Amino acid sequence: VSTGAALVKVPTLTGLTEAQARAKLTQLKLGVEVTTTDVPFGDPNDGKVMTQNISSGTDVAPNTVIKMTVGKALPAPTTTSSTTTTTVCPGGSTTSSPGDPCL
Repeated sequence: VSTGAALVKVPTLTGLTEAQARAKLTQLKLGVEVTTTDVPFGDPNDGKVMTQNISSGTDVAPNTVIKMTVGKALPAPTTTSSTTTTTVCPGGSTTSSPGDPCL
């Protein structure tokens, strides 16, 4: 009498890269569904699993789909810089535009 497929334990996915988590789930014959969530540029969770819907250590049937959320960094902030040149002319007068003659 068959008792069905052997159950497998859900592995800990949080902290792994998406590729590492997918490899573990595939090895255990579990499915995966990935959702991404924005994280700030430079955040250590960029590309890493932040949450999973079934706790690690839980026994599940093969082919169960594990849902995980992976951090995705926002684009790097752009920095703009402006340069102001001030020329001090003889006699103490100033001009703020490059190339302006001293009057």
